[in-house]
Amino acid sequence: MHDLYGTTYKANIEEIFASDSKNFYYEYMPYWVEASKISLKRHGKSKSPSRIDILFTIIRNYPKTKTLDSADHKILIIYEADKLERIIQQALRRTMEKYSRICRFILVANSVSNIIDPIRSRCVNLKLFPLSQKQFLSKIKYICESEEINITENALKLIYYYSNNDMNIAINILEAASCYKKKITENFIYEMIKKLEIKEIGECLKLAISGNIVDARNFLRNLFIKKSLSGKMILKAFNKFLMESTITEELKKKISIEISKFDSYISVPSNNELQLSFFLTYLATLGIKD
Repeated sequence: MHDLYGTTYKANIEEIFASDSKNFYYEYMPYWVEASKISLKRHGKSKSPSRIDILFTIIRNYPKTKTLDSADHKILIIYEADKLERIIQQALRRTMEKYSRICRFILVANSVSNIIDPIRSRCVNLKLFPLSQKQFLSKIKYICESEEINITENALKLIYYYSNNDMNIAINILEAASCYKKKITENFIYEMIKKLEIKEIGECLKLAISGNIVDARNFLRNLFIKKSLSGKMILKAFNKFLMESTITEELKKKISIEISKFDSYISVPSNNELQLSFFLTYLATLGIKD
């Protein structure tokens, strides 16, 4: 990209993450927030722009702006495109049809099936295979060097093992660990993962089962915000804890079915925290005495 645009790289390329909260845009991309406010005001609305309003503004307005220098077209890169709500995907489809001559669109997704057919039919599909262990560890080392994180070789290998070759999970673990220790060791990673899975997540589930939904949701929010855990990681830990509990096998089967359903729910464009809050509410309705 730098070779293609040179000094006009930042002006001709826009990168957005579908899962970024509105707070992220307010802090790091305020110009799109202001543009959203103007757009809402034009339609007679005085509310504060939501995440969806901001994404609408970017998708509708960025592709039609002029390129700088002699560039033939601009580029809009959308990461986690499979997490875009259907209504935004429809807007993106119309934008792609209208401005394909002056703007190129790059959509990065984990699950292509969550992207609507009209968009898929307008794209060249490129499937990227998982990184090898050597490549994976090399990338994590690069992040550690860039962020000046002191980590041992064994700790890196443990992160690779636990993340199951998922770079997002690995980065989340690394981020959480770096908040507590200046030097990250294998033992610390192991203890941190064990603590997150057994102690805090176990407490979250116990509160939900006992009917204390408010405290359970507060625990859940803490796992998302302060521990930097993803919805998939939390649900996986929920499953592990429940399978090791002393509840009846019949209840374990029933809950396992629901866990599989919620796993599919958080795989499509949705609010992970809201979905898992609903799962905690479901647990509270079972009336488990254990």
